[in-house]
Amino acid sequence: MAGCSSTQFFYNRLDTIIAWYVDDYVDLDRQQSKLFDEELEQFFVWHRRTELPRYVDLLVKAESALDQDIDVAQLQRLADDFRAALERLRARALESMLRIGDALSDEQLAEFVANLEREQAESEEEYLSRDDAEYREALIERLEDNFEDYLGRLTTEQRSQIEQSADRYSRLDQAWLEDRARWIQITGDILSRRDADWQAQIRQAASGRRDGRNAVFQKALDANTRITLDLVAQVLNTRTERQDRRLRKRLAELKADFEALILEVPPADSTEVVE
Repeated sequence: MAGCSSTQFFYNRLDTIIAWYVDDYVDLDRQQSKLFDEELEQFFVWHRRTELPRYVDLLVKAESALDQDIDVAQLQRLADDFRAALERLRARALESMLRIGDALSDEQLAEFVANLEREQAESEEEYLSRDDAEYREALIERLEDNFEDYLGRLTTEQRSQIEQSADRYSRLDQAWLEDRARWIQITGDILSRRDADWQAQIRQAASGRRDGRNAVFQKALDANTRITLDLVAQVLNTRTERQDRRLRKRLAELKADFEALILEVPPADSTEVVE
């Protein structure tokens, strides 16, 4: 591991981690495992060539924003860029999943859906058993951990800002789980029928997932996002000199990690098709 950061180390082993994760949902035979490995390899080639350079640009923008007071409009633009990157990631991953799914038997697809339903039930038991006080405590802990990852030890003022913002959040665990259950049901119905155009049906369902959400849930989700952006602006604008140095160093390290990972991919062959 000498000379290799934890980010690079983790990224270069994501294929193994993803394989372990998928194994929790469906058992693949040898031929299917080979197809899975090939799809995963191509996915990471695409991600290194296409997405990591965009992450570098995003980090440059973030670091530049630190030279002046942060406002919510700046953060919203960065958040929009991040959301666009996430959607590209989901869309590209879905295509790989659909190709792998085409090689699965009806029994394997049923196993996959059953395991999604099992995980859903476990999540409902874990999250919905909390009362409002426990929910708020978990929210504050998560926010503090996220800030401390980049800023280090928080000041009393910053902890107060987090606690005050936590009181403004709408509790969304039940609505989120209901949305997730709806998506699992839609996916399960499509896979159980397995019509000739089942892949197109999955794509259409995925693209319309946001539009199909409960309007109250989506409104509350958007409001929580605005609260988060406002909180980030408050905390960053009250950062100490030491926190500023740590934050800039962390962003620079991430940028260097991504640039190093980009260089590990051989240049595209002129005959290669890149999605």
